[in-house]
Amino acid sequence: MTEKEILALIAVNKSNFPTAYRDMKDEEVLALVDTWLYQFGSYPAEVIQHAFMSALRYCKFPVTIADVFGEIKKIKSAGQKSTEELWIELSVAADKCYDLSKGFHYNFIEENGLQQGENFRNRAKNIFANMDYVNREYCGNLYRLIDMGEMESVDRERFILPAYRRQVEQIRERGEVMENTPRQILSVLGFDLEGVKSMPKLTEG
Repeated sequence: MTEKEILALIAVNKSNFPTAYRDMKDEEVLALVDTWLYQFGSYPAEVIQHAFMSALRYCKFPVTIADVFGEIKKIKSAGQKSTEELWIELSVAADKCYDLSKGFHYNFIEENGLQQGENFRNRAKNIFANMDYVNREYCGNLYRLIDMGEMESVDRERFILPAYRRQVEQIRERGEVMENTPRQILSVLGFDLEGVKSMPKLTEG
């Protein structure tokens, strides 16, 4: 988003709330523009404009940065799978990967030139890779997913599901922090940038 586009939003704020910036000094207005540009500059203009206009529907005071990000969070949440949907995906994947793991040791050579066990392992890896990022983060690796599949479904729901519900939100919150923190800041704080994972951006998928 550009400074010109930021100024346009501030102008909309001012036209809808005429007294909003009446007593602000020039340097304060510049600081306001710089702050908005810092917060919104990396986002596509259409995303911020839509969120701003959505917030304008109910805001009784000038739309703030927090209002805009609140609207963006609502949009993201609406597009995410529910915890129940994620749990079903995780359980189905765990069962499939456990069944496949029973054949990891098969050494019969199949038509593609690989051992049957290798093909089973590759199919399991593909199932893991195609799960929602929350489930991949939760499991950490394929073999933990297989261990879950070895459990009876009733035991999974009894012993794993309660903690899983809590961790889903924690994983999403971590993803949002990583998404919204510049990589140079993460680097200064000692993060391994190659290993940093974040939630999909609003403009992805």
